[in-house]
Amino acid sequence: MNKSLIVAIGAAIVGALIVVTYNKLVPLAPPPGACPGGDPHCIEVHVITVNGQAQIAPIADHYVRDPGAVISWMIGTSGYTFPSDGIAFNKASNPPPTSTEFINCHNAGADKFQCTDRKQSLGTFGYTVKLDASGVPPVSSLDPFVINN
Repeated sequence: MNKSLIVAIGAAIVGALIVVTYNKLVPLAPPPGACPGGDPHCIEVHVITVNGQAQIAPIADHYVRDPGAVISWMIGTSGYTFPSDGIAFNKASNPPPTSTEFINCHNAGADKFQCTDRKQSLGTFGYTVKLDASGVPPVSSLDPFVINN
């Protein structure tokens, strides 16, 4: 009887350690729902915690097929806002975007940023996402891509 009790307690401890370790090493998936349904050019921006550090969740490459697409970035994590340079296209892209490729980039509210992609050039354009934090852990910027094809 004592041996069974010791084995059960040991198994419970091992199981608890596995759950704690898993939750520390594997980030939670960001919650859905920041973008309104049906907007093909809305990109959700979430903050997740990895190994105890807040960071912007990875953002998939965004494909644009039509000129004049208005791309919106929406923050889905409370406590964060876009600064005035919340989205900045990188000159190091290949090819580098012209000054008229992505226009009218601006804040469209505290949790939304917009740019118009004129799609003058085909290519993969890198950009930087920056967030301001108010009362929550700050995060480093993230560098995903918009692909005009």
